[in-house]
Amino acid sequence: MSGDAPRALVLGAVSALIVAGIAALHVANEYQQIMARETVKSELLARVLEDHATRTYNNIDASLAITAELVHRMPEALAGLRATADRKYPASLQNSMTVWLSEATRRSPFLRSLSLIDQSGRIVASSNPKNIGATLRMEESFPGSSNAAVGVSVLGRPAQGRDLADSSLLDQALPGADSALQASGFFPIARRIAGEPGGISHVLATINPNFFINTYQLTLADSEDSAALFSYDGMFLTGSSNLALQPGTNARDLQMFRSF
Repeated sequence: MSGDAPRALVLGAVSALIVAGIAALHVANEYQQIMARETVKSELLARVLEDHATRTYNNIDASLAITAELVHRMPEALAGLRATADRKYPASLQNSMTVWLSEATRRSPFLRSLSLIDQSGRIVASSNPKNIGATLRMEESFPGSSNAAVGVSVLGRPAQGRDLADSSLLDQALPGADSALQASGFFPIARRIAGEPGGISHVLATINPNFFINTYQLTLADSEDSAALFSYDGMFLTGSSNLALQPGTNARDLQMFRSF
């Protein structure tokens, strides 16, 4: 009998280990299933948001292309633009070009404004009258924009400000700029115009990041999930409110940029 007690203890210990092993395998299998489901869900959401970003960009690009074409087709509309930019006439002066810019912006919730820029970086027409007459640091805001191919839309650096008139892209900062406006932001996209008719060199769109943020909030049911929009070279443009990244941050060290 005395020899049976150690044997029973050994068998009991072995049984306990087997039960623990089975439980561990069950937990591991359950974890793998959960991770697989989360991966499938994340991949599906990523495809949905990628499609949204692609369609939005295509619409932005089309707006820029159509506006650039109208600059060529409406030379009479350019005649009064410089006078308006010089404040010889009220900024509210309407002609066929400013009407188009305003209508195109009104129909596009992802746009803050559409503007025409001359060779010196001055805004000579805009859907937002407050922008007219301001001068932008184009080369700094759009590195290499002067050498960009005609008909190619170029993404600029994210900027502070509600729109161009109160933004960090201005050649000279506005005195006493509203801190609430400076805390907001946008990212600009410009398209070089062939031949620069009337001295107009670029059409520029300011993009409303809230358009993307609202979509992310509506698409992601879990408050712990997050989504972000990056440029191809890894610049953070906008993202979910639970992300700590600031627009313009270089994120090329993230795993996704190193792996793909």
